[in-house]
Amino acid sequence: MESRYATVLGLLEERGGNKARAEEAYRRAFEISRSAGLMRTGSIVAYRLFVLTGDERYEAFIKSALADVSEKYWVKARLAKSRIEARLTKKQLEVVRLVAAGKSNKEIAVARGISLSRAKNTVAEIFAIVGVQSRAELATLATARGLIRSN
Repeated sequence: MESRYATVLGLLEERGGNKARAEEAYRRAFEISRSAGLMRTGSIVAYRLFVLTGDERYEAFIKSALADVSEKYWVKARLAKSRIEARLTKKQLEVVRLVAAGKSNKEIAVARGISLSRAKNTVAEIFAIVGVQSRAELATLATARGLIRSN
């Protein structure tokens, strides 16, 4: 019961915009779940922690907890997508979609209402965060992870 309370507290803090307190509550719920052997609950809390912090230890916990689950299980697909989503802001995700649509930096600047230099910097930041070298590679990765729909 204490794990559920801590998880709900984490959700409330996260929705309220207090990331530090949300992380603290999730960590408490995670430790309680893990020590009690509640793998499913621990995996759910670990997922929230992974999205919030990007800490790959939580991803590893989820993978080990779900090792016996089918390859097609939804969590694996969600994890692959969340790895990128957890590191990018909403504005950066929109730029990813524009890049994947074949837009130039100038077109991205116009669409987002930002300067050309800011558009260039944002694209460069996204490349560094995601770990790609080209627009084509970014578009391929974004499509494969479900961040955009392929036509």
